[in-house]
Parts: sequence; structure tokens; C-alpha cells
Amino acid sequence: MAMGVLLGSLASLLSGTRGGWVVLPGLLAICLLAFGGWITVRRRMQLAALGALLVVSAVAIPQMGVQARLALGIEHASRYLSGERTVATAARLEIWRGAVLLISEHPLRGWGNAGYLEGMAQLSAKGRLDPATSNYWHAHSDLLDAWVRRGALGLAALLAIYLLPVYLFRHGISARDPTRRALATCGLLLPAGFAGFGLSYAFMAYSAGVAAYTGWLCVIWGLYVSLPPSANYSDSSS
Repeated sequence: MAMGVLLGSLASLLSGTRGGWVVLPGLLAICLLAFGGWITVRRRMQLAALGALLVVSAVAIPQMGVQARLALGIEHASRYLSGERTVATAARLEIWRGAVLLISEHPLRGWGNAGYLEGMAQLSAKGRLDPATSNYWHAHSDLLDAWVRRGALGLAALLAIYLLPVYLFRHGISARDPTRRALATCGLLLPAGFAGFGLSYAFMAYSAGVAAYTGWLCVIWGLYVSLPPSANYSDSSS
């Protein structure tokens, strides 16, 4: 399982998805919270060394592409914050700014799907946004997209979707049985990952994103509740 965590983290690094890099420490912290007490100090040092080696290798080797993506992201963010507010420099930052402007006008009821596109077009026409933002049909953030389209209730519904697995697997994270604890850990990693990755992209705006989240939640929960309710599999709290 530890090798799976490390190799999954390496896959995220090599994907070049900068939003995923920001979330990785939080996901690893969940794994450490679940199994840190079961790992010896020596094994922790070995895993930390291996993880550091993988990260350094991914960044240091130019052919991996991580170094170039990191440098490009820093350059674009710096240019955008210095006043060059165009989609060419930092598309997400400009789109997020537009979404925030729209939310400030209708925070409760939202704009709807068509209204969002029309609102962004109006902001562009008034010179408040880069006209190129009209080429993007969602807010590139699940939280902002839910809020700007569906209002406060839409935002609350998305947060409830994220929190449901946390409630379902809340006891399993401290279970004595390693299988139950492992499944509970996966159940917590799912919403944490989607919520974290969704900070910089609107996964829930796509049917594939909704299906992936719902499908994996059903699979993990089905395996979790199918475990025998015997003493050997009871939660430590019971």
C-alpha cells in the first residue's frame, strides 16, 4: 500500500498537473494519519527518503517535464500579478476573477448555465475581463463554478457531496482491522482529492467527473460495508 501511495504521487508529479502538486501533501497527510502509528521509525525514514528521491528526480530531470511546467507556472503568475492580466499569461486567474465578479452580483441565486456565459461576455465587452475568457465555458474551479451557476444552494450541495464520505468513513479511519482502515482511508482520499483538484478545475461540470466520483464512492462503500461485523473487524471506538 505504501508503494501504491508513492507511485501514485509520482504519477501526479509526472502528469504536469500543477493543481495536483498542491494537493499531494494533504493527501499524504491523510495516509500518515491513518497508518502512521503502525509504521516503525525506520520504515518511515525509508519511505521519506524514497519519496524525496522521487520528487527530486522528477524535478531535476528536464525530460520529465516537471521542471518546465513549474517554471512556466511561476512566470505566468508573476506576470499576471504585475498587471498583465490576460488569458495568455494566467487563464485560470482571469477566469476566477470574472467568476468572483459575477458571484458578487448574484451570490444567492446564481446565474445559471446560459447566464454565466452571458455574464462573462458582458464583463469582456465592458473591458473588465480579457475577451479570451469567452472561450471557456466553466469557471475552472468546482467551488466557483457551482456558486456562480447555481448560487449559494449549489455551493452548499457540492460541499455536502464532499462531506458525505467523511461522515460515512469517520469511524473506519481508527479501526483495528487493517482492511477496514485501508478502505476508510480510500474513502477519505476520494473527496479530499476531488475537492483539492477541483480548486483549479471544474471536474463536476463534466458527466465523466460526476461518474468517477460517484462510481468510486459506491465501490469503496460497498467493499467497506461488506466486511464481516465480527469482533475482529470492529472499530476501535466500539
